[in-house]
Amino acid sequence: MDNSFLQIVTDNLIRKANGITELGKYTLVFPMQRAGLFVKQYLSQVLQQSAQPKPITLPRMTTIDSLTDSLCPMQNEDEISAICRLYQIYKKHTSHSLPIDAFYGWGLQLLNDFSSVAMASVKGDDIMRCTAEINRYENSGIDDETRERLEKLLAIEGNKDSIHDYFASLWENLPAIYHEFRESQEQQNLGSQGDRTQWVIQHWNDDCIQTKIKDRQYAFIGFNYLLTAEWQLMKLFHDNGQALFYWDDDPSFELDGNVYKYIHENIRHFPNALDCPAEEKRKVPQTTVVACQSDAAQAQFVHDWLEQTQANSAPGDKTAIVIAKESLLQQVVYAL
Repeated sequence: MDNSFLQIVTDNLIRKANGITELGKYTLVFPMQRAGLFVKQYLSQVLQQSAQPKPITLPRMTTIDSLTDSLCPMQNEDEISAICRLYQIYKKHTSHSLPIDAFYGWGLQLLNDFSSVAMASVKGDDIMRCTAEINRYENSGIDDETRERLEKLLAIEGNKDSIHDYFASLWENLPAIYHEFRESQEQQNLGSQGDRTQWVIQHWNDDCIQTKIKDRQYAFIGFNYLLTAEWQLMKLFHDNGQALFYWDDDPSFELDGNVYKYIHENIRHFPNALDCPAEEKRKVPQTTVVACQSDAAQAQFVHDWLEQTQANSAPGDKTAIVIAKESLLQQVVYAL
């Protein structure tokens, strides 16, 4: 077995549960579902070595978003339906003739922003009003080329002022659009991820939630930066005495204190469940720096570097390629 963070956490959980057969009462919560696959693999290795004679119940593995969904009766609306409904509300509150295909990208951004407002645990109406006020004082700053493109997209003619007036009108009506959209969601028992998380926080003491989490322990594993609503949800589990927290804290993170400052604040509120710091059991990674003249050269060199080093001897699930720019993905895949 390796000494990865997830391996260390798995060993620690087995000890805390007094054996692998008692892990069935645990729910493991990860930032992403993929981490659960590794934990299942580690548990499988432990079972093979122990020659367990009878079947056991594995812990439940989920993400924090899926955990929220399991506790909330509100449903998530599919993207296309939500944008179409938002588009109808947008047309009602403005006199613009923007076609839905041109509106789609902006509508998707609005949906994400509405959810982010809820995850930040702030009042949406206040945020939308403040946003509208701020944009009143901003200058358009539109050059001729941008103006021409916007005119074609928005099917309007005019000058910089007309383009500015168009977007100013959108911002002016944004609070009303947001308010009506939220009302329409509530009427249909729908909600964004942020709305569903807020519902769980506000109804935490209801029997419908407490019955579902009764007699279970929740382990939050590998988180770093937490949104306000996520922090509040974890605190509720913590105050219930039902939470363990495993923070992936490593000495190399201290090279830039600003990037990982959140994890230390989280540990202060939610102490690390590891018996000793994870870094004491982990090897210091070796780093090789290779100079390349361009991004494309970097992408092409990935294949050669993996062949030249021992990294290619590791199984695929032990090898990760981290791409600094999304635009390089296709080139890296082609090189591999």
